[in-house]
Amino acid sequence: MTAASERSFTYPTSEDFAASLGAGFKLASSDDEFDASLIGCDIDMRTETTESFSLTFRATPSTAEQGLYRVTHEGLGEFDLFVVPVARTVDSVDLQAIFNLTTDLSEV
Repeated sequence: MTAASERSFTYPTSEDFAASLGAGFKLASSDDEFDASLIGCDIDMRTETTESFSLTFRATPSTAEQGLYRVTHEGLGEFDLFVVPVARTVDSVDLQAIFNLTTDLSEV
C-alpha cells in the first residue's frame, strides 16, 4: 500500500458497524487468528466534524489478547484495529476498540 492510498482509506462509520451487529468478523495478527461476533456498537459523541464510538467483539478462544489485528468482514472490508480485552469467561473474551474519527475539515 502506498502512502497516498493509506491516506485515502476511510474506516466504516458507527452506522456501518451498527448494521453489522451480530455479524461474524475474522481477526488476525502475526500470532493468532480467530472468529468474533460484533456484540456492541456504542456511540459516545457525534458532532458535525467528530464521531466517537466503541465496538465490542466476542471472540473464542478466550485466550485472545490485547493488540493490533487485521479485521475482515464480508461487507465492511479489511482494516486494522487495536483491541483490548474488557471481559473474559472460560469460553470467550470480549474485545473493545475505540474510535475517534474526525471529518476532513478541508471538505467542510
